[in-house]
Amino acid sequence: MGLEDATYEWLRSEISSLKQAPDPSSRRLDWVTSDHSLAVSRDAEGRLEVFVAGKPLSATTKTVADLLEHQVWNTDEGTDLAATRVVLPRGAHFDQFGAFLCVELVEHGLEDNPQVAFSAVEPLIALALEREIVTDQTLMGLIGELALLESLLVATSPDFAPDVLRSWAGSTPTARDFQLGAIGVEVKTTQGSASVHHVQGVHQVELGHSNDGVAETALFLLSLGIGWLTYGDQGRSLPALVDSILDRLMDVDDRLDFLARIKQYGGDAALGYDHHRDRGKARYSTRFYFRFERLYDMSDDRLKLLTSAHLAGLANVDPSSVSFRVVLNDRIRGEHNPVKGWSALTSKLLSAGELPVV
Repeated sequence: MGLEDATYEWLRSEISSLKQAPDPSSRRLDWVTSDHSLAVSRDAEGRLEVFVAGKPLSATTKTVADLLEHQVWNTDEGTDLAATRVVLPRGAHFDQFGAFLCVELVEHGLEDNPQVAFSAVEPLIALALEREIVTDQTLMGLIGELALLESLLVATSPDFAPDVLRSWAGSTPTARDFQLGAIGVEVKTTQGSASVHHVQGVHQVELGHSNDGVAETALFLLSLGIGWLTYGDQGRSLPALVDSILDRLMDVDDRLDFLARIKQYGGDAALGYDHHRDRGKARYSTRFYFRFERLYDMSDDRLKLLTSAHLAGLANVDPSSVSFRVVLNDRIRGEHNPVKGWSALTSKLLSAGELPVV
């Protein structure tokens, strides 16, 4: 390829015809510029990659910085290529954006100063990825809640499977993600190594806000660290997780209700995960694993959190609008808080919710 006489439409056509890499370690670079400063390729998962040759590029926004990877790449010609790689999410619309990105990089003087050119287009990259990031957060939230649902179903008697399913709020806007009798459970996920989570309202970390109006006797926050696997057959996928739960729901109506709630998760059934329609899509087949599982007892007096008492008397503040981050240490009270590991935390929740542990 060469961009001297190229238009956006030409480059978009060239990018759409890129072949997917045969394996994670192989790439076929197609040069966008004749000076070999800019190239594109498609990885083994079908994602578009943009390579900017030269020294490492820096970004000012975390969204974009997380995408950048600088390495010395080995080419088919046997030469080394030092370049910064930007991997865009899967999707035809991101192929179109990739073509636009390449044109903008060249027009902003990539050949003369790669960093200046990249800094000029960085806001465009951040804007293009904003919706995708929100979607990824929703997907992680769904995976976290389904993982707990599966763990509860595995650990209790099949006779109580309908009760466990009903404890999950699913797509319904409620105070708690799970309500096991008088026990409330909030599920939070992160891609980081620490239990740092965004909280939308003090009710999410404060005892006494049950879904059904019963007197809440305990509140737990389940903190899950999720890691994504780019290739191989390790880990699990969302479709496999859904299948596992379906296998434990014997009642047909329960199965249909479960699938409907997944589809509506995130508030829009048109965009939600339809198990029959979407199970084969690359976006949902990406495998994941859990870096950690920590169940926090939020009534522990060693936790210092914002509560409704702190907002009392602030007549001009809507308490439900207050959002903040919680930073939870991996040890609050010895081995008792948090409880770590699926087996231990599931037993803790079932016992507290007065459901049998098998």
